[in-house]
Amino acid sequence: MDQRAEPVDEAESDDTSAPPVPAVESVPDRAQQLQELQEKMGVFLADTSLLNLALTHPSYLGEGEERRLSSNQRLEFLGDAVLGLVVSHYLYEKHARLTEGQLTKIKAVAVSEPVLVAAARELDLGRYILLGRGEAATGGRARPSILADAFESIVGAVFLAQGLEAAEKFILTHLGKYIEAIEQRRYSPDYKSLLQEYMQGRARGTPTYHLITSSGPDHNKRFSVEVRVGAQVLGRGSGSSKKEAEQAAAAEALALAQEEEERALSTAAERSPVEANHFDAEHPDAEQMLNAESLRDVPECSEAKPDKAGENPCL
Repeated sequence: MDQRAEPVDEAESDDTSAPPVPAVESVPDRAQQLQELQEKMGVFLADTSLLNLALTHPSYLGEGEERRLSSNQRLEFLGDAVLGLVVSHYLYEKHARLTEGQLTKIKAVAVSEPVLVAAARELDLGRYILLGRGEAATGGRARPSILADAFESIVGAVFLAQGLEAAEKFILTHLGKYIEAIEQRRYSPDYKSLLQEYMQGRARGTPTYHLITSSGPDHNKRFSVEVRVGAQVLGRGSGSSKKEAEQAAAAEALALAQEEEERALSTAAERSPVEANHFDAEHPDAEQMLNAESLRDVPECSEAKPDKAGENPCL
């Protein structure tokens, strides 16, 4: 991702006012939904409009009067920073003997998309997110990138409403077991399950895994595997076992899907808000553009093997 700063219009930078927050009353039974979610979160905000904002996806703003309202993107930005600070502080205090590099590797997995998605699904966040009709119709409520962003946005909302201590409690309550598993090298994303869920959610068939080659002596074999849907090859991977090679192939397939989604979003961003809201129905390549999920490639901590420098990918 290009990290270069984009020019900021002076008039825009001087405007400290944000667009209006979506009204809780504008959605039927929304107050009840937010109350239900807060009970699952174990956090109660005095101003539920902030939580409502944290659950407002940008696609929701492309429809009707909602276009002039705020989305959860700014809260996501804030929540990402708070999440990184809390996890970094937790690891620093708990692991006095680990080096900076070791702490960084644990943190990278702890705040990665698969972990945030797992926590979001335990809260059933997809049920509460406000989405545009097109996004909802194409599986947005189960989309990993949307779920992870919503979790970060909620972290930002809790921080703004109740401060860092409350945000820390929320984060460690819902991510604690994953962080513990990562520390003990017991956590590894199940890429095969994630890929199958994505493909079946899009009605694109069931992935199948095919052994391409096996080489080397019995005590040190290497296996190469392809993952396919029909005749289409989605990804390739290799490993010291068939299981490891299949996971590697599934991971590559999901990484390629992420690149495809980024291209689709880049294309949609160049269109007007109205066109972007309907590009899934009107764009000639709509089906191809929408057939992607976002998953960051993170180190596997289960059955982890040292890299060329002799370091474990997680510790």
